[in-house]
Amino acid sequence: MFRKIISIGIILLLISSILMCYRGRERIGEAVRPKETYQLIDPIRIDDDEEIEGLAFKEGWEGDGTSERPFLIEGYEINGEGHGYGIFIGNTTAHFIIRENLVHGARDNEQEFFQNTGIYIYNSKNGIIEKNSIIDCETNGIWIRESERNTISNNILSKNTIGLRIDGNNNSLEANHASENSIGILLNGPYNKIIRNNVIDSVRGISITGPTNNIIVDNIFTNSKRSGLFLLHSDENIIENNTSSNNGRSGFYIRDSHNNSVRDNQVFGNARNGIHIFESVNNTVVNNNISRNVPYGIYLRSTINNTIKRNTILNNAQRGMFLTRSYDNSIFHNKLINNPNHAWDDGDNYWDGGDPEEEGKGGNYWSDYQGNDRGDGIGNISYNISGDGNRDNYPWVDVNMMEKMFEEDVYTHSPIHDHLWLIPIILFVIVFTTLFVPYLRQKKRRFQ
Repeated sequence: MFRKIISIGIILLLISSILMCYRGRERIGEAVRPKETYQLIDPIRIDDDEEIEGLAFKEGWEGDGTSERPFLIEGYEINGEGHGYGIFIGNTTAHFIIRENLVHGARDNEQEFFQNTGIYIYNSKNGIIEKNSIIDCETNGIWIRESERNTISNNILSKNTIGLRIDGNNNSLEANHASENSIGILLNGPYNKIIRNNVIDSVRGISITGPTNNIIVDNIFTNSKRSGLFLLHSDENIIENNTSSNNGRSGFYIRDSHNNSVRDNQVFGNARNGIHIFESVNNTVVNNNISRNVPYGIYLRSTINNTIKRNTILNNAQRGMFLTRSYDNSIFHNKLINNPNHAWDDGDNYWDGGDPEEEGKGGNYWSDYQGNDRGDGIGNISYNISGDGNRDNYPWVDVNMMEKMFEEDVYTHSPIHDHLWLIPIILFVIVFTTLFVPYLRQKKRRFQ
C-alpha cells in the first residue's frame, strides 16, 4: 500500500512538471473559424444595465447578468453600414459575453458613441468578447473605451482601420488574430495584458502611446509596413517572449519611454533595425535573439543609462549595434556574431562590467576577436569599438564560460507564470493528505 501511494505521488508530480513545461512553451493560438450560419439582425445598442436586462428578456438571451450566468449575445450577423456600429454596450456592470458573431461594414456615423466601430464597449466592466469576426469597419474593429476588467480573446479582426483599440485599464487581450488593419492593436490605457495575439500584414503591428505598466507577452508581430511594436511616452512595461519579424521598419521602436523591460524576444528580418531605442532612459534589453535586420541589430540614439545584456546579435546587415549621442549605457554579456561590423559608438558608454578577477562581470563575446585567452575565459587585449575610442576592456573569449559564470543573471521568470511553481507542491499536499495520512491512521489503529 505504501509503495502504491508513493508511486501515485511521483506520477502526479511528473504530470505537473510536464504541464509546467508545456505552459512555458505556449505560443499563439490558431485563429477561430467563423460560424457557417448566423442570424441576421440590426445593430444592438445598450446604454445601461436596465436596457441589457430588458433586451435579454425580449430576445431570450441566456443568463441573468451575474458572474455565474452572464448574458450571452451569440450567433448574430450584423451589418453596421449606415449605423456606425454593430454592437454598442455602455454604462453597464452586468456580466455579459459577446460570442461568435459576425460584425462588418460599420461606417457612415462618426458621432461620439457610434464612431464606425464593430463592437464598442464604453464605461463598462465584466465583459467577455470572444470568437467574433469583425471585418471592414471604417474606424475600429473592437473599441474598449473607459472600461476595465474585460477579456477580449480569440477574435478575428481584419481590414479595419484599427483592429483592436483599448482606452481603458486592467483589460486582457488574448489570442486574437488581427490582419490587414492599419494598426493591429492600439493601446492607450495602463495595466492591460496583451498575450498570445497574432498581428500580421498591418501598417503598424501594435502601437502603445502613453500608458504604463502593461504586459506584452507571447505575441507575434509580422509583415507590418512600419514597426512591429511601437512604444511612445510609455513606461514600466514588460515586453517579453514576442516575435517581431519581417516588418518594413523596426521590430521594436521605443521612443521617449523609460524603465521598460524587453526580454526573451525574437527580433529578425526587419528592414529598419531590430530594436531601435530613441530618447529613452533606464530600459533593460536582455536575452533577446536579434538577427538578419537591416541595417542594425540594436540602434540606440540619444539614450542614457540603458542596460543591454545577454543578447545574441548576429548576421545583421551592417552592424550588430549602433550607438549615437548616447551615454552611460551598460553593454555586457552579449554575443555578437557574424555582423560585418559588430559595434559603432560615438558616445561614452560602458562596454564591460569590470574585471572578473576583481568580481566584475567581464564584457561581451565578439566573433572576430583577435586576442588570446588569458586563462580565465577573458581576452588578453581589449576589443576596440568603432566610432570614438570606446572599448571592451574584458572581452570574453570562451562564450561558455561567460554564460556559466553568470548563470544567476539569466532571467527565466515570466510574470504570466508567477505561480506555476506551486503546482507540484499543491499536488504533493493533496496526495499526502488524501492517501498517505489515512494510510498512517489505519496503520496506527492496527497497533492499538
